[in-house]
Amino acid sequence: HDIDQLIKKALATQRFAIEKAEFEIEWERSRKPLLAYVDPDATERILLNLIDNALKYAADGKWLSIGAAADVGMIVIRVTDRGPGIPVNQREKIFTRFHRLDDQLTSQSGAGLGLSIAQMLAEGMNGSLQCVTEPNHLGATLELKLPRANV
Repeated sequence: HDIDQLIKKALATQRFAIEKAEFEIEWERSRKPLLAYVDPDATERILLNLIDNALKYAADGKWLSIGAAADVGMIVIRVTDRGPGIPVNQREKIFTRFHRLDDQLTSQSGAGLGLSIAQMLAEGMNGSLQCVTEPNHLGATLELKLPRANV
């Protein structure tokens, strides 16, 4: 499946929420098709979760970057925001079921399952989902790696 087409579909699905939140989206489209061996529904669900999290937890930043690139044997999709970021000691814990960075009653809604499910879906497609560190960047970057199709 063409990863840019899956990103396009996820952004279209979230269009109303993106506009309502007044987010600026930077979509770095690839120059040529990036094909990956994926379940398109599972990939879209992961992308929707990553976009939704940025809209909820990085609302003050009003900016989201999404793009894909080819790497050795993998397609790497990066979703980056300008929110408060994820503390280093929480970057693995955010993928634990029911874990939330902020458990206050006033925080955004959610049960803390989205990233756990997204990571399981990625691993089910022989991929991975992780939080990565961006030098000199405030905010969060989540990186989804999926098996690249050899064409």
